[in-house]
Amino acid sequence: MVEQHYSLTRAAALLSISVKTLRRLIEAQSIPTSKVGRTRVIRESDLKSLVIPVIGVNELADELLGGEWND
Repeated sequence: MVEQHYSLTRAAALLSISVKTLRRLIEAQSIPTSKVGRTRVIRESDLKSLVIPVIGVNELADELLGGEWND
């Protein structure tokens, strides 16, 4: 199966950052890219590695207290 690739514009939109910020991350070698013709693209797996899961307060309390907080 072929992995999805995103343009810098689409990748920045998915990450909710500006293209300028994304270019800075690329220049700092935080994100690997490839070139397809003259277009720079980012693999979906590389984008996913940048995303930090965010959990809510209830989920955090359940994880830390084992559900005891809501009794």
